[in-house]
Amino acid sequence: MLLVDIAMPRDVTPEVADLAGVTLLDMDALSEFAERGLSKRRREVPAVESIVDEEVDRYLAASSAREVAPLIVELRRRGETVIADELQRYSSKLSSLDPQQRELVEGIVRGVVAKLLHEPTVALKDAAGSARGERLVGSFRELFDL
Repeated sequence: MLLVDIAMPRDVTPEVADLAGVTLLDMDALSEFAERGLSKRRREVPAVESIVDEEVDRYLAASSAREVAPLIVELRRRGETVIADELQRYSSKLSSLDPQQRELVEGIVRGVVAKLLHEPTVALKDAAGSARGERLVGSFRELFDL
C-alpha cells in the first residue's frame, strides 16, 4: 500500500511506514525525489547543449550549401552564355568547317570553360557553411558579376 501524505502538518503518523507492505511518502520524501530527478536532468545539460551545438552547426552548413548551389548554377550558366556568345561571334568563320570539325571546336571551347570553372566550384562547395565560404560567395558574385 502506498500512502502519500501531502498535508501540512502531516495527517499520517510516520510510524505507519514501519508496517509491512506500506510505503509512506510525505512532503519531505517527495521533495527529495523531485530534487534527485532535477539533479539527474541538470547533469545531462552539457551533453544536450553539445548535441544542440552540433545540430545547429550541421544545419548552418547545410543551409549555406543550399545557398551556394544556385550560385554555382548561375556561374555555370554564365559560362554557357559566354560559350554561346563566342561561338555566335565567330559563326561566320566556323561556317566553313564541316559539322564534325565544328563539333570538335565547340567541344574544345566547352571543355576549356568547364576546366576553368571546376576548381573554383569545388572550392566554393568545400567552403560552404564557413566564414571562408561566405567570403567566397561575395567574391564570386563580384568577380563574375553574378
